Amino acid sequence: MREEAEPPVLSGGTGGAAVEQLRAPEPEDWFAGYPELLATGPDSQNQGESALDEFLGRLVTDEEMERRPPPEYLIEGMLVRDSLGAIYGASGSGKTFVALSWALSVATGSWWQGRKVVRGPVLFIAAEGSGGLGARIGAWKEHNRFCGDAGLLVLPEPVCIMDPTTARVVGEAAQARSAVLVVIDTVARSMPGGDENAAKDIGRLVDGADIIRRQSGACVLFVHHSGKDQSAGMRGNSALQAAVATVIECKGVDGRLVLDCPKQKDDVPFSPIHLALLPVGASCVATDRAPHSEELPAGAVDLLRVLDEIADEDGVTSSAWRTSAGVAERSFYRWQKHLVVGELAAKSGSKAQARYMVAEQGKRLLADRGAR
Repeated sequence: MREEAEPPVLSGGTGGAAVEQLRAPEPEDWFAGYPELLATGPDSQNQGESALDEFLGRLVTDEEMERRPPPEYLIEGMLVRDSLGAIYGASGSGKTFVALSWALSVATGSWWQGRKVVRGPVLFIAAEGSGGLGARIGAWKEHNRFCGDAGLLVLPEPVCIMDPTTARVVGEAAQARSAVLVVIDTVARSMPGGDENAAKDIGRLVDGADIIRRQSGACVLFVHHSGKDQSAGMRGNSALQAAVATVIECKGVDGRLVLDCPKQKDDVPFSPIHLALLPVGASCVATDRAPHSEELPAGAVDLLRVLDEIADEDGVTSSAWRTSAGVAERSFYRWQKHLVVGELAAKSGSKAQARYMVAEQGKRLLADRGAR
């Protein structure tokens, strides 16, 4: 008995009713079984002709391709509707803060860092770290002065995107809610039992995301980790980077973020975007500016005064600063981030041996506050 080869997968539209009759159990594999349908024999000839007609009917001329509309951006120059994309970075780099800001900007129709946004419902699969997502959403709303339902639908648990049946359900849900963006955070938690380094498993993951894309017409965005060698790009097999249309790297240090675009398949990659993680409420938001001095909490200003009093030319450690300030640990680190992000306090040295001192901008702030 002849061993059946794995059927090829064709990308493209969903097709008509005739295609549904020829599909194998997986809806994307309409081409499966095509060689058998073309096999010679009195019982298969008519079926073979039908499959051939269907295949020929899918072909378009070069002029028809030229007349097709260009890709539609959800976020101008960045995320494309009806495509696969990925944002990746090291653990703690701020990539989920950025992905969430995109999701909420699309859901509310708010411009994102001066870029035009197409409004529409968003499905956010919070497969990793969903516990803190509520505080992040609240911080974004507070920062953007938004009240009420933003139009963001959250699934606070992982799903296996590699499983075609599960992917089909997600796609149908996205279609039912007219979602224009589906965020999958993260890749690792969305392929349980799979191997990120195996091309076959990454292929199954991409196939699942493509089912969601074709079913809903949405942009499907992966949130992923970088590898140990960050210069090598996304963690795991390179098949993921090859399969997606948009790749965005998020690099974050001390609350400052840089977004780079190593791949934009159908357009010129955007220039690097510089952001900051601004503490708001119990969380942070990704923003394009440092906090103004008048926005600083009074506690942060008091913390800066303490630093000015105790720091010598070499600065002081974080623990010495906190001990002298005599404030709760959570408040201390929240205010400390305010000061560093706002360039009011300067940080030097490695993470384990970092030292802090008042920056020039911080000295001007204290002098101004003292003169009032």
